[in-house]
Amino acid sequence: MKFWLNFALFILFSIGIYRGATASPAPATESSPYALAAQQNIQEALRVQCDKTSSELEEILCNKRIRFGVRTNYRLFGEYDGQTFKGFEIDLAKLLAARLGVQAEFVASTVPNRIEKLLEQEIDVVLATMAHTRARDAVIYFIRPHYYASPTAIVGAKNLNIHSWEDLRGKTVCVPLGNFSNIAFTQHQVRMLIYDRPDRLIDALRFGACSLIAHDQSLLKANVTGPMAPKALSERFAEKLSFDDVPWGLGVRKEAQENLGVVLALLMADLHQSGALQNLARQHHLDISFLDQQRTKWSNTQCLQNQRVNNACLSPASNLEDTPTAIAPAIRVLENSLSRFTDKPLKFPMFTGSSAAQLFVSGLFVSLILVFGSVIATLAFALLFYRLLLSKLLLTRIVGNIITQFFQNSPIILLLVLGYLVVTFVTPYGFTLAVLVSVAVIGLNNGANGGSAMYETAMSSDYPSPVLTVVKDTSVQLRAAVINAAKASPVAAFIGAPELLAVLTDITSFTGERITTYVILSIFYLCLVQLVVIASGRLTMRLKKDA
Repeated sequence: MKFWLNFALFILFSIGIYRGATASPAPATESSPYALAAQQNIQEALRVQCDKTSSELEEILCNKRIRFGVRTNYRLFGEYDGQTFKGFEIDLAKLLAARLGVQAEFVASTVPNRIEKLLEQEIDVVLATMAHTRARDAVIYFIRPHYYASPTAIVGAKNLNIHSWEDLRGKTVCVPLGNFSNIAFTQHQVRMLIYDRPDRLIDALRFGACSLIAHDQSLLKANVTGPMAPKALSERFAEKLSFDDVPWGLGVRKEAQENLGVVLALLMADLHQSGALQNLARQHHLDISFLDQQRTKWSNTQCLQNQRVNNACLSPASNLEDTPTAIAPAIRVLENSLSRFTDKPLKFPMFTGSSAAQLFVSGLFVSLILVFGSVIATLAFALLFYRLLLSKLLLTRIVGNIITQFFQNSPIILLLVLGYLVVTFVTPYGFTLAVLVSVAVIGLNNGANGGSAMYETAMSSDYPSPVLTVVKDTSVQLRAAVINAAKASPVAAFIGAPELLAVLTDITSFTGERITTYVILSIFYLCLVQLVVIASGRLTMRLKKDA
């Protein structure tokens, strides 16, 4: 009995050895040097008592949560359907939170407010398709290695013959608010319409409000031109050209650079080296060419130095910002001083950047030309309409009356568009042409009112009066026409005349600053129109005295 029991145990033991020898080996669980270095930093931070935290990393670990500022309307990267967040950046945030051993929380953020939310400590990390630029480096700290990169692409109908910047000159492109690459459009004399949300930008393309749109190539591939885009769009539209390939990075407050920043950088290097970021991008159907390059770079063991990522392996920030002006330091001091008294920081980009300042000065100059040109054109056309209405020839009077009524009763915007269409039908569009058309249209519109008033004054007399006498008797009405012409000059921006409203809109497109921009615009036109009011008032009084 004992023999058979031992024999059975021997058989069972032999079977166990055989199964163990033939079973597949367990997958390796060896961590990369980057992950080990990150874990050492995390363990060191965990030793601190939670009521005595002194760094952002320690607070995050003690609170067991990390707050990410994310996009809610950027397809494949960051979306929110009213209940859940989803996208490549959302999954990346969850992955980083898991490596830290905390819970990821998401806060909806937009391009204009994502950095503001970070500085006001509403979030701990910006992970919201944010391009790493030198200008932003001065405000926050960017985590490197970068997690993605994308150029700006211009998309339009497939049959549009657009292949270069020269083909875009004078055309209108719809752009996102606050995108640094928008400065390129101003430099190439491309007109812009600004949209504050990418979904509205794409809708404008879909419904014909915009013939061309510009945004990050990644977004436009996902929504318009790529294989994952709706067929109704991908069959109609295509990418025309792209420029300014810029890296995207996570952003933290500068005071978090030496703690949270170090750990996130190590974790990002590990995600690149392990191929986890590539896999994540594939899951969301994203282009991985940039991630392929990064994986090769971060597989090099020399990119880890003294338990930190080696600065020699880090890609630089994109140099998309405006060259500072000579007065930029003084303006920065003023901005900081004013910001102490306001809830939101006040910026004066038209004085701190060379391109913005050049646009601003040219806008002032063009606005002055428009105002005084429109005033002169108004008086000239008033005299012309007066002569037509008072002509001895019946046919001339009939034609003059029809033309006068047309320009009197048509909205100024309609007249501008009509003038633009007529002129561009026979000659190529240009900024100079837009100014001339605007001056002529504003002069015709207000001159019709002035000429009609002069005619009525002349007809009320018992005998034909000299022109100068009629002008004196109609000085009040002519003054009103001149003032209206001055006030109408900003509408010239509607057809692309580069006056102050247009250029400040361009400046806003790449700086995102709107408050000071439009306050300055309002003050400028208030002063300019007031100058016309005072000058015309004095001239009217002098004419009455001489009458």
